[in-house]
Amino acid sequence: EGYVEKLGDFCKNNPKIGLVTASEKFSGKNAPKQSKDAVDVSTLKCSAVKSEMDNQTAASILWLAGWYAANDNDTSFDFDDLGVKMKNFGEYCAKNPNKGFNSAARAVFQE
Repeated sequence: EGYVEKLGDFCKNNPKIGLVTASEKFSGKNAPKQSKDAVDVSTLKCSAVKSEMDNQTAASILWLAGWYAANDNDTSFDFDDLGVKMKNFGEYCAKNPNKGFNSAARAVFQE
């Protein structure tokens, strides 16, 4: 059983606990062991961003957006803003295919 399933079960059994609080229960030292398909986003290059992105690449970008938001203690989710930032991420990567995802994330998500 992976992170999503454990978090989903926990939320079903504890409906009054917020999602951010619940997700903290399964983060850091409490995170489940990584699967064989886990991706280290620090190794991804912008060249992985194509005009038709695969789910894994899109999820990695979304994860980075969440990571930066968490560092800013921002618990809101603005779909419009995320759409703009995802577009900006793609444009940054198109111009800088040899840069890493972390460089792109810093440039886009720390604006």
